[in-house]
Amino acid sequence: MRSWYAIDSRLRSSGATGYERSRFPDDMVRVLLHRFARRGDVLLDPFAGTGTTLRVASQYGLTGLGFEPDPELYDVCQRECPPGTLIINDIAQRLCDYAIPECDLILTSPPFSPSGLQDGDGRDYFETIHTVFTLAKGRLRKDAMVLVEGVNVRSEEGVADPLAFNLNVVLSTIFTFQGEIVFCDTSPTANLFGFQHSHMLIYKN
Repeated sequence: MRSWYAIDSRLRSSGATGYERSRFPDDMVRVLLHRFARRGDVLLDPFAGTGTTLRVASQYGLTGLGFEPDPELYDVCQRECPPGTLIINDIAQRLCDYAIPECDLILTSPPFSPSGLQDGDGRDYFETIHTVFTLAKGRLRKDAMVLVEGVNVRSEEGVADPLAFNLNVVLSTIFTFQGEIVFCDTSPTANLFGFQHSHMLIYKN
């Protein structure tokens, strides 16, 4: 299995303020769907953001299902995604409140703030991650793949926080870790989180 890709992460504007550097590039989603998805699959994105994953999934013949509580991002999702995509304007911690179908694949990038992580040990963040993915596990078919992007964070002072690696520690208590794919950012703009690559963590239910 190829373990890294170089992708230009420059994005067209989504119309949502403040989120332009924290979105999936379309090409990243295409690489992952080509490798891990099949036409007709139901894809769950519990942190839908501006809906990039759901929109590209529809182009591959998948049914997209996402959660997005932020009103501005939810509006972008509704505008960007085609009919048939189910976007729920709520937090993923309430996943069990909705009658969603059995899902074949999770592809997502949990949101986080570098400055927020520097204020403490990140315990609340990882508790939320554990809750969301434990609930999602109950809606996944056996042997479903779970793909979660994590980014290590470097502060302006040069202090590194191994967020992606700690994310793997949490998710490995829920799913079986299969490996990772590293996506290297070749764009000329500085990376928001202090590194020019991200880790796509791969699990099996």
